[in-house]
Amino acid sequence: MMFEQLLEEMEKIEKDFELGHLLHSFWRRILFVEQDAVGIKFDIENDDSVGEKQLIDTGLKYENGDSLQVLCQLHDACGDWESPVGYFRCQSKDSFKGSFIHIPGPTVNKNLVKRDKNIYSPIGNGDKDQEKDTVKISTLEKDLWNDLKKELKVRLKPIVDDYDTDYKAIRLFIDFPKK
Repeated sequence: MMFEQLLEEMEKIEKDFELGHLLHSFWRRILFVEQDAVGIKFDIENDDSVGEKQLIDTGLKYENGDSLQVLCQLHDACGDWESPVGYFRCQSKDSFKGSFIHIPGPTVNKNLVKRDKNIYSPIGNGDKDQEKDTVKISTLEKDLWNDLKKELKVRLKPIVDDYDTDYKAIRLFIDFPKK
């Protein structure tokens, strides 16, 4: 059951409690883990989904022949004075329902600029000479999706190859992530 569906069921049971913040906190926490892992930092003050969710067949198959499929949603996020960055919220659709974030790199996410220590961040208010280079995520959408599809095969291959996959190593979460 997806995290969103679980929250809906919990809200039916716990009628007096509002639990939507748990969903927000869940995605926020794994987004920060992914930002640290890939060296791409951006604000999520403005964080909106772009288009429809897509179910992607990774082309990877388990020993029993079942395909590994992933439900993905493109998001457009930035601070008030930053250019938008595209990233994906993803969840595998097999039995363990692992959730993860994918942030395409600067070759696809055109609004990213290299900063100190190999960290990338969006073009911002202080980057006057680059503000004209800002690109809308809708313009990059096809390239962002293509990057995701390519990276899914690499990132998730350990799941179909090894029953004892270290999910933490590939930043795949089946529980609420710890700090």
